[in-house]
Formats: sequence, structure tokens, C-alpha cells
Amino acid sequence: MTMPSPLLSVRVPQELMDAISAAATHSNKSQVVIDILSSHFNPVPEDEVGQLRRRLEVVEQRLAMMRD
Repeated sequence: MTMPSPLLSVRVPQELMDAISAAATHSNKSQVVIDILSSHFNPVPEDEVGQLRRRLEVVEQRLAMMRD
């Protein structure tokens, strides 16, 4: 039997709540906040970010060529 996740209750400024709500189009607000906290406390290593940026550039170039 798995233990339930701990509960964290916080007050946030209205602007943050609006941003969280807007980001929660395909998931719930809790998942949006969990994803944001996870990326903050477990950031992707910079070399991996660079690799992902280069791969994205290649994909964007290929898409541009397909449109022409």
C-alpha cells in the first residue's frame, strides 16, 4: 500500500494563481505546481539543455523547409 503524498497549503498572489490556472489546461493545478517545483529543485543539467536547444533548432529548420 502506497502512502499518500503530503499536503502543502500556501497562499499565493492572485497573479500566480491566474498563471497556475492558465497552465492547468490539460492537468490539475496540483500537477502544475508539482511540475514547477520539481523543475526548480531538480533542474535539467545545462549540457542537456544545450543539446535539447540544438535538437529543437534542427526540428524548427526542418519544419520551415517543409512549409516552403
